[in-house]
Amino acid sequence: MKKLVIFAGTTEGRRLSEILADAGIAHTVCVATEYGEIVMREQTESTKAMQTAGQPIVNLHCGRMDREQMQKFLHDEGYEIVVDATHPYARVVTENLRGAVDTLKSLEKDAHFPIYLRLERKIDGITEADGIVTNVQYFENNADCAKALENTEGNILLTTGSKELAVYCASGRLKDRLHVRILPGRESLELCMEQGIKGRQILALQGPFSTEMNAAILRQYDIRHMVTKNSGRAGGCQEKLEAAKMLGIPVYVIEPAQKTSDAAGNIPGTDSYSFAGICGKLGQLCDCKISQQGSLEICLAGIGMGSRDCMTKEVQQTIETADILLGAERMIADYSARIEKKPYYMAAQILPYLEKLQESEELAQQETLRVAVLFSGDTGFYSGCRKLYVELQEAIAAGQLRGSVRILPGISSVVSLAARVGESYED
Repeated sequence: MKKLVIFAGTTEGRRLSEILADAGIAHTVCVATEYGEIVMREQTESTKAMQTAGQPIVNLHCGRMDREQMQKFLHDEGYEIVVDATHPYARVVTENLRGAVDTLKSLEKDAHFPIYLRLERKIDGITEADGIVTNVQYFENNADCAKALENTEGNILLTTGSKELAVYCASGRLKDRLHVRILPGRESLELCMEQGIKGRQILALQGPFSTEMNAAILRQYDIRHMVTKNSGRAGGCQEKLEAAKMLGIPVYVIEPAQKTSDAAGNIPGTDSYSFAGICGKLGQLCDCKISQQGSLEICLAGIGMGSRDCMTKEVQQTIETADILLGAERMIADYSARIEKKPYYMAAQILPYLEKLQESEELAQQETLRVAVLFSGDTGFYSGCRKLYVELQEAIAAGQLRGSVRILPGISSVVSLAARVGESYED
């Protein structure tokens, strides 16, 4: 088995480590910060019992490294495969890691050692056609964004992390207006303190954040401008945009350099791969099958009489946390989903869609996808829910779909009618 290391710090990096562990492939995960180590250690607790030749299947290495330190680390440990799963905006880290590998290749007699693979996050462009964006400005860098903000008034929510904080704090017109959302790690907090950011300006929170959570923060801190990176769906960009649209708040987006990828998400002629692509490549290199198969958690939810006030809290929570939202167009119009929503409510539409979805890049990147299908009224009273439930169960039993299905009932129209006219309905 080839010796493998992942430079992580992203959800994709953590998910890749999980998949490799499940396949019995021993590897090391490198994280830059103490907080990153804590998050990874929580995930790897379940793999402690899994060992290869008496050694833990997942090892952790914590600490920032420059190019020379990376080169020494890779050489001393004898890694043959290096996976770069760092954040798409961590360009310096990627440049250093590529440089370290290239230097080692030039020094080693075997030109194939080590192999560098870049896990490239899929980042969709933000367009008006998405039905989300109404007031967005784009910037190539944080300095240009900070300059534009100097001509505005009101509180600013900065969601670009702590590393770029100094750019915004350099301006006296911005510093006191900032509310900074950062990871709850020591390094991030120390950077805030170094820049003179007061405690009341710091929101030390770990995501993911729903649209509702983002909107609540915008309201609580009277935010008038929001700054974000376009870090794709995995980075929670869509939920930020939707919350800003709800409240009519302008968004300032730092855009990464766009790269042209093929249908699978791989970038031709480079060492960059989509999540599914990198799993396939690692399977070839390690001469074993790597299963990315996640599962679908399907919920058929009754939304009652149609308004939010008539829904059960359980159904509301299901809608708010859904990755995929399906249902008649009028039912899903007022809600958002983390990945997408489709006006599908019949089995003939939903089954082919779910079969295709379970082979998608989105499901490969996470263990489960939460799918909510909305139905009006009570799911057990003349509802299309029953037929769909039976067909989904049959598809799961036949192996066409991987996952589970359950029903959450809404308030029945009969119950509501009886209550409004003051009658009981037991007769």
